[in-house]
Amino acid sequence: MRILIVDNSNTRTKFALADGDQLDPWRAIIPTPEISPKSLEECLAEINWDVSIISSVVPQKAAILVSWLGDKPCHQLSHLSKLPIGINYPKPEQIGADRLANAVGAHTLYGSPCIVLDFGTAVTFDVIAPANEPNEVQAPANDSASAQRAGGVQAPANDSASAQRAGGVQAPANDCKEVQAPSHPSYQGGVIAPGLASMTEGLANRTALLPHITLQEPECAIGKSTEQAMLAGAVYGYRGLVREILHNLNKEFANDPLVIATGGDAPLITRGLDEIAHLAPDLTLEGLKIIAHLNIS
Repeated sequence: MRILIVDNSNTRTKFALADGDQLDPWRAIIPTPEISPKSLEECLAEINWDVSIISSVVPQKAAILVSWLGDKPCHQLSHLSKLPIGINYPKPEQIGADRLANAVGAHTLYGSPCIVLDFGTAVTFDVIAPANEPNEVQAPANDSASAQRAGGVQAPANDSASAQRAGGVQAPANDCKEVQAPSHPSYQGGVIAPGLASMTEGLANRTALLPHITLQEPECAIGKSTEQAMLAGAVYGYRGLVREILHNLNKEFANDPLVIATGGDAPLITRGLDEIAHLAPDLTLEGLKIIAHLNIS
C-alpha cells in the first residue's frame, strides 16, 4: 500500500510517501497559505498513491486537502482515530493532530516514558507515559466517550471498566501528584510556547529599530551589534526556556523520560542541549505512517 502523507501545519504543508512500512525519500512542500486545488495539482500531478492520511492544524486548508484527495481512501487524523496509545486528557478534541502523530511516532520508535519537542511556529512539549508510569491528569472514570477517544476503539456506553482503562480516576484540576497509572501507554498532555521564529519576528514587527534576523548559532554572548545581541538573546534564551520547561516536566515523572526533538528549528536549538536524546526530523511523518496503517484498510 502506497501512502501519501500530508502534514498541514501553520507555516508549511509537507508531503511524503510511504511504501508499506518505509518512508520514501520523496518530499514536497507548499507554503500553507498557498494551499489550493491548483497548487496541489502542480505538486502532486506526477505522484501515485493508493491512500492518504492528513494531519492538519489549519481547518480551512484541511477542507481543501480532504476535498482534493477524496477520490481515494483518505483519513484525517483526530482524537477519534485508532491509535497505538491511549489519550489521557480531559478534552482530547483540543489536541493538535500533529501532536498526536508525534506522540505515536515517539512511543513506537523510542518507547515510553518520553517527551516530544516539536520546534515549529509554536514549540510543543508532549508527554507519553507507559503502562507502569504514574500520570497526572486523569479522564473521568465513567465517561464512555473518553474511553472511545483513548485509541479510537469503541467501548460500550455503560462499560465503566473500559472507561477506567482509558484514563483512570478524575484528578483535581491543579493536582500534579502522582496517581494510579493507566493500563496502557497514554498521551498525557504537555506544554505550548511561542516558536523561536515567532518570538524574533514578533520583536522585529513590534519595534521601530530592531531588525529581522536570520537564526543561526551566535558567535558570542556579548553582542557587538543589534543583530548579534538579538541572535544571542534568541538562541541562548530559547535554550534556557527549553531547559526550564523540561526541568519542571521531569518533576512529574516517576522515571526519567527520554526526550526526542523534531521540527524546523530543532537542529539549531538542540545543538546546545544535552537533555535531548534523539533528533528525529521525520518523527511526524513516521507517526502518520503508523496511524495510516491502523485506520485505512
